[in-house]
Amino acid sequence: MIRVMVMEEDTKPKSFVTETAQSYAYNLRIALSKKEKADSLLANLDELKSKDEVDEQQYERMKKEYSGKINIVKGEVEAIRKSIRSELDELEKDIMAYGKERNDFNVGLQVGELTEDEVGERIDDMENKIEGAKEKKSELEKLLQVENSKILNNYGDIDVRRKKPASPVSDRNYAPESGGRIIPKDNAFQKRPTLISAIFGALAAFIVGLILSYILLQVGVSAMMSSNSDDILGSLGAGLAKEIISQYYFQLSGIIYYLAHGISIGAGGLGQSESINIFMAMEESRTSEPWLLFLLPFLALFSGGYISAKIAGVRGKNLGFKSGAYVALPYTVIMVLASSMFSLNVIIASINIDIPTTIFFSLVEGAIFGGIGGAYKGIRGV
Repeated sequence: MIRVMVMEEDTKPKSFVTETAQSYAYNLRIALSKKEKADSLLANLDELKSKDEVDEQQYERMKKEYSGKINIVKGEVEAIRKSIRSELDELEKDIMAYGKERNDFNVGLQVGELTEDEVGERIDDMENKIEGAKEKKSELEKLLQVENSKILNNYGDIDVRRKKPASPVSDRNYAPESGGRIIPKDNAFQKRPTLISAIFGALAAFIVGLILSYILLQVGVSAMMSSNSDDILGSLGAGLAKEIISQYYFQLSGIIYYLAHGISIGAGGLGQSESINIFMAMEESRTSEPWLLFLLPFLALFSGGYISAKIAGVRGKNLGFKSGAYVALPYTVIMVLASSMFSLNVIIASINIDIPTTIFFSLVEGAIFGGIGGAYKGIRGV
C-alpha cells in the first residue's frame, strides 16, 4: 500500500492509509508546490527590482504574471480544502448514523427481530465502519493543517497516478441495501474465521491431545505397577511391561491418542497381523473405560476450536462454530504427517497407524469437536 506521511511539530510522522487521504495529499502537494514556486519567483523579482537590475515596465509586467499564477493556485488549494471540509462533514454524519444503527441492533435483539448471532456479526461490522470513518476523519483533519508542500514531500512516496482532485465521495461505496446511505470502504479488518487462526487452533489441539495422552499413559502404568501378584501380568510381568513402555513412552502416548479418535492401528508380529480400534475394545470390555478415551480428542479439539475462534476474534455461536470447525483440515494434515512418528518396530512386533481412518476421523471429529469449542468462545464473546 502506498503511504503518504505527514510530520507535525514535536510528533513522529504518521502514515496516510486511507485512499481518500492519499488522494487529497497528492493533489494538495501539487497545488502547494505551484503556489510556493510562484511565491519564490515573485520574491526573486522583487529582489532584482530592489537592486535596480530590472526596469519598471518589465517588473510590472512580470509581477502581474506571477501574481496571477499565485491567485490561481490559491484558488486550487482552497478548492481542495473545501472538498476536505465537505468530506469531514459527511464523515461526521456517517459516524453518528452508524452509532444510532448499532444501538438499534440491541433493540432488535430485545424485541426478537434479530438473533444473538446476527446482532454480534452486525455490531462487529458497524464498529469496523465507525473505526474506519474515524481514522479517515483524523487523517483529513491533519491535512487541513498542512501549509507547506515539503511536509508532504519528505515523508513518503506519493502515488503519481492520482491526477484528478479527490471528490468528497471519491472512495465511498453506495449501498442500496443500506437504505441509500453512503458507506466508507476503508474497513480493512473484518472479523471472520481465517486460515491462520485455524492452523494455530489445530496445532494447539494436537499438542493438548498428546499431553493428555501422556498423562493417561502415566496413570495407567502407575496403576499397573501398584497391582499385586494376583493380577493378570503378575509383579514380574508388570515390571517387564513397564520397562518396555518406558523405552517407547512417546510413541505409545501417540498411539493412545490416535486410538481415542477411533483410528485403526495395525499390529503385526510372528507372521500374523491384526487391526484394532477403540470400537473393538468397547465390544470386548464390560466397563465404560474405553468410552472415556473419547474425552481425549474432544478436550483437545474443543481447546483448538476455542483458540481458533479467539484468534479470529469472532462473535456469536454460528461464526464461532465455523471458526472452530475450520481447524479440521489443518488438524487432519498434522495427524497424517505425524502418524509416522508413532509407528513402532521392535524385535518381534510392529505397530502402524492406518492413514485412511486417520483422515476420516480427524476430519469428522475436528469439525464437530472444534466447532463446539469455537461456538462456546463465540457465545462468551470475550
